[in-house]
Amino acid sequence: MKADGGVLITLAVQFAIMALLAVGGANAVVPEMHRLAVEQRIWMSEREFTDMFAIRRPRPGRTSCW
Repeated sequence: MKADGGVLITLAVQFAIMALLAVGGANAVVPEMHRLAVEQRIWMSEREFTDMFAIRRPRPGRTSCW
């Protein structure tokens, strides 16, 4: 992931827009997050995105998926 301030601002704006659309919960916007981070902006690889998503899922003590 690139470390300049423009990326962080873009990331915050894009995810804020997605949050407005996440009526079905966070899982509803995962495909859009993937498209943005992996395919469009190339901030991370397919493997990095999948690994981060997999690490995020199985937290004990949580009833929701996010």
